[in-house]
Amino acid sequence: MAKKLFISAGNRGIGLEFVRQYLSDGWQVFATVREPEEAKELTELREQNPDQLKILKLDVTIPEAIEAVGRTMERLTEGVDLLINNAGTYGARKKFTELNAGDIEDVFDTNCLGTFRLTRRLFSLVENNAGDIIFITSLMGSIDDNRSGGAYPYRISKAALNMLGKTIAEDYKDRSINTLMLHPGWVETRMGGPNAKISPEESVSGMRKVIGKLDREMSGKFYAYDGKTRPW
Repeated sequence: MAKKLFISAGNRGIGLEFVRQYLSDGWQVFATVREPEEAKELTELREQNPDQLKILKLDVTIPEAIEAVGRTMERLTEGVDLLINNAGTYGARKKFTELNAGDIEDVFDTNCLGTFRLTRRLFSLVENNAGDIIFITSLMGSIDDNRSGGAYPYRISKAALNMLGKTIAEDYKDRSINTLMLHPGWVETRMGGPNAKISPEESVSGMRKVIGKLDREMSGKFYAYDGKTRPW
């Protein structure tokens, strides 16, 4: 029986590349997108893999949408082997004195609270298959590594996301669920921009190698796509 992947924001960048690579390995993939009708490349993949790929409409900032996806998933499958929380946003690029609380709240709602909502709703399905939970984070969420400042909404939300993943790992260390915080690197995506250093293919291939090694000893730790641990 094919293993099952659920990934949020699977319509572009590293999310789309995760979908491609796991489909190629024979996984059944459930990929979410805010506007399915605009996800042309993901739709093409579904046409090529109609029995393997299902596209679900989801905005992680809307609790009702998460509940609807949860009910749909419970109809489609009894368990999930791998949950990749990939949905994220960068937010306002403002100086500290130009920021307001709303700038931070908007990004936090997607990057941390939205991920919490989705993980909480699908947790029982992951638990049913003794699955793994991946949080796509960023080195910009590292307190120790912050030597350049700026990017307040993004940094704050990713630091909180790291704590979410670490806490789940500690709470369930005597169970079969492992978590991992993964830094994809500076990737050539819409968020990463044209000056990024690595391609989505290289980033995702590296992250998949790390995910493939995930065990109890690694659970709750912060890794990069190259397999090296990163500082909190």
